[in-house]
Formats: sequence, C-alpha cells, structure tokens
Amino acid sequence: MTHERSTIVIVDDDPLILEVLQRGLASQPDMSVLIFPNGESYLEFFASTKPDLLLLDAGLPGISGLEVLARIRARYSRTELPVIFISSDSESAQVVSVLEAGANDFVGKPVDLPVLIARMKVHLSLPGSRSPTPSQPSSTFVEGQTYPLAFLYCQVVVDQKFSVSRQGSEIQSSLGVLFDMYSRTAQRYNGQLWLRKDDAGFFVFHKQDAVSVVMCAIELMTLNVLHGALQDRSRDFGINIGLDLGDTVYRADPSILQSAALNKSAHLAKEDGRGRLRISQSIWAQLSPAARRYFDEGPDCWIYRSIF
Repeated sequence: MTHERSTIVIVDDDPLILEVLQRGLASQPDMSVLIFPNGESYLEFFASTKPDLLLLDAGLPGISGLEVLARIRARYSRTELPVIFISSDSESAQVVSVLEAGANDFVGKPVDLPVLIARMKVHLSLPGSRSPTPSQPSSTFVEGQTYPLAFLYCQVVVDQKFSVSRQGSEIQSSLGVLFDMYSRTAQRYNGQLWLRKDDAGFFVFHKQDAVSVVMCAIELMTLNVLHGALQDRSRDFGINIGLDLGDTVYRADPSILQSAALNKSAHLAKEDGRGRLRISQSIWAQLSPAARRYFDEGPDCWIYRSIF
C-alpha cells in the first residue's frame, strides 16, 4: 500500500542546520523536503504552493521568521498549515511570543532530531494538516457562518514546585506533549484543537452531540492521569475541563473568536479545583438520567467526580 508523501519546507539560513535536517528527514520515506535560505524566497514559493508542514527559523535575515509566520496565518490556520519554529533562544518569553503569534510548536537549537521528527509526525496526523476529509470540522466550517458548536476547554494546572525548578522551554515542551495526546484523542470524536495560551486550549466540535463531547472529556482526564502515572509525574500537571455548547459565529483565527459558549466553558475550566470536569446547563439538558447520576450539582453547573 503506497502512502502520499508529505511536503516539508525548511526555511533557515544556517548551512549546518540545513544539512542536519536534510540528512535526518531523508530517512523518512513519507516526507519530501524543500529548502529555502530566507523568507523572501520561501514567500515566492508560498504564493502558489502550500506545503504540509513548515520548519521555520526565528532568526532569518531580511524578512524575519515572525513576519513569515504572520503572512502564513493570514491565509491558513494552525490546523491547515502546521508551523514549527526553530530557534537558539529558548527563553520562556520567546517561546510564549512565538506560540501566541501562531506557531504550532517550538524546538530549540541544537535540534534533537528524533524528537523533532516525532513532533512533525504528530502535527501531520492531526485534522486539517493534510487534504481534509468531509468528516473533519475544518473542512465544513465557513468563516463568518453561524454553527451550533460544542466547546471543550482544557486548562492544564502546572504544579508550583515543578514550574520553579524547570526552565520555561521544558514546561512548554511538556505541555506540547500533553496537547498532542489530547489532540489525537479528540480527533476520534471529530474535535478540532485550538490553542490560546501556553497553559490552555480548547476543542471545537461541529455538532451539539453532548454525549460524545462528555465521553471525550472523560477520556482526556483519564489519559492525563495515566500519562502522569507512567511518567512518575502525577503531581506535575493536572487538567481541568469545562464544557458548553451554543450557536457560534465561526472564526478561523481563535484569537478573534468571540463566543458565549467558549467563554462559559473557559469559566468552568478555570474554577477552583484540580482534576475536575464541569458541564454547563445546556450540556446537562442533553444527558440521559443514567448519565446525570455521575455529576454533582454546583452553583451554575454540574461537576463530574474528581479523579485525582
């Protein structure tokens, strides 16, 4: 069985980095690599051709990496064209600014090639990064149209002792691994991941199918506990989840999305507590009597039993 090769573009002016990446990716039979030494030459190519994934150097001469990223995000969302930034500056502020500007991931120099390839494969496997199928949310949403959407908002709670003893780049890397796992799980429920901050993200579900969204949320929380136990890091990261649904005007750029349902799900996720799943009144109304017995009533929501 033959598989379509993914087109990988590398934009970097460092000959050593280019050689390392080109040699490393040459061993991947499902990847085809194109190289550009600066942002100008890549943008000429980008005007007519969309790759499947972009490895982008932050310190490009001329047009900077952030400027190239801005041009990309003006046309394609994170799910449509994943971008992994590569930079020697792995300070927390730099990582956060790159992610907030629209990058999907961040890798420091010197590049750990096996880790980079693993991350690339994760991003290429997510909905929307390749030619989308009709069942994927990104292929059916239209900018500016109103849809009944369900929001699953995740907030990862970082243990204070862990955050004090670790560098920002290590925390970012760990959070990236978690959200990669969350994405693969939610993909099976036709959920699409958007990230807003370094410690939070939300999934958009095309249908108001409360049962599927709740099941996805429970699976994510269980996955988080198992991951922590297997890695002996059960106290490093906790996860809180809030669920709500309602009519929403779709925006491809999550930074400008305004939605009462999204705001409600974020509010529920950020309430006090650890390891909590909170559902809104609208989610509650769609659950069967048998499902409702697993939730306790709160002030403005229902709370699934703690799993910590």
